[in-house]
Amino acid sequence: MSTHKNRVWVPIVTEKTAEIQETLHALQTDSGILVSEDRENPVFSETITAIDLIIILISNRSLTNSRIHKAIDYALQNEVRILPIILESALDFSQIPGSINSIQWLELWDPSTRTKRIERMLRSIKTDYEHLETLRSYDKLADTWLSGNKQKDLLLRGKALSDAENWLIDADAHYPRPNELIEFFISMSR
Repeated sequence: MSTHKNRVWVPIVTEKTAEIQETLHALQTDSGILVSEDRENPVFSETITAIDLIIILISNRSLTNSRIHKAIDYALQNEVRILPIILESALDFSQIPGSINSIQWLELWDPSTRTKRIERMLRSIKTDYEHLETLRSYDKLADTWLSGNKQKDLLLRGKALSDAENWLIDADAHYPRPNELIEFFISMSR
């Protein structure tokens, strides 16, 4: 079972508002996430080596800070996932860098929805996208097998079966977990 913790870097460039404090608290208390927050350190290569995700806290004030733009550039150049979090409802969206305009944002300015959105953020951080792609492919194979009246020639064999069994052993350590149909399909392939 994998014990990998998601390493998250949050560059702090403004005062810690209630939204920022609640977000950081949720990240820091989640056992599957290691958080590095920094306010002053300008040495990006040392600060964010070996990280999985950069959370960009977006407000009108933070968009004027060059550190945010440097963090975004670093993430894009080094293929690090970015999660932009919008902290203000009256944000000047024209100031958001074009390089992150197409990325799904998370809006945290509304206190009535903040808790649910933070839970969604935690699920997103924990999602292993390579695992998810594999899960989807096994799900499709299992559906094809099921809709094909469970024909034996649609089951996995050889290396494909060995790979599936190894993946299944490690799958409980990842999010999302395989459903019963995938587990049944792989077990029937034995």
